[in-house]
Amino acid sequence: MAAKTVKRASSSNSVPATPLLRKFVERSPSGGSASPEEAMESLIRDCVRRKRLPEGTRRLDGFLRERKVIAVDGESSLDCDGYIEPMGRAYSDGFRIKLNDSVPPVRRRFTLAHEACHTFFYELVPEIKFRPHTTDEGEERLCNFGAAALLIPIARLRRRAKNLPPSIAALQALASEFEVSLPAMLLRLRAVGLWELELSIWRRLTNGSFAMDRIYGSRYVPWRWVDERDIAIAWGSRSTVFGSSFVLLQRERSGALKFRPVVYEAQRRDDHVLVLWGRGLKRPRTRPSTLF
Repeated sequence: MAAKTVKRASSSNSVPATPLLRKFVERSPSGGSASPEEAMESLIRDCVRRKRLPEGTRRLDGFLRERKVIAVDGESSLDCDGYIEPMGRAYSDGFRIKLNDSVPPVRRRFTLAHEACHTFFYELVPEIKFRPHTTDEGEERLCNFGAAALLIPIARLRRRAKNLPPSIAALQALASEFEVSLPAMLLRLRAVGLWELELSIWRRLTNGSFAMDRIYGSRYVPWRWVDERDIAIAWGSRSTVFGSSFVLLQRERSGALKFRPVVYEAQRRDDHVLVLWGRGLKRPRTRPSTLF
């Protein structure tokens, strides 16, 4: 059964163990004592080392060959980023990946890596994967993790990030170098313990107010700005805006308000505003230059 790529990056919420995840970890070379993330990263690392896969675009190409991906087909009518389908009844028969070729190149590249990571589940847990089954959220999350581990090697990332103070500009520079999206880079920086920041996307509503659309690095909750002039400045400006403020959350059942202080950096991108906030973000000594 084909496994579809999750369209939206998930937060770092824990996902309860399922029979598929338990068997995947138990049968991985790292053994049953490893976490699912450790098992996936170990599989990626062993494949890269065994085949001496180079960094950059050629690493992904070599990984696809090693994981028995025989064909990659583009299709603009897909209602998801992509999916993988086995070409037979066994792992050795190989796989075909279908990609939505209407999405940006970095997204297609990440989807390719994500779908190729599903092959580890087909190889290690064939009694589940080669039968009709529902989507396993833990598997999807791990394939996102595996794609990031493949495309953003930890050693190289540490070298590049160690002298870059956290900022939108630094995030953009790293994402461009590794050919991934901003959310993918943010989540990888968090996963390896380099940053403790969250990246959120805000849309301007027809009444002029702003609503959070997505957040990466934490569970989604509908935060609102206490003073929307903070984000409105970023919306009306072509420059990066740095400041401190409060966001609030109203509890649905009790109506109680929860306030959260944030130090943030905000920047408008086309029809939305990117906001980076969290521990470690510091006001730059000089005025941030525009990135446009």
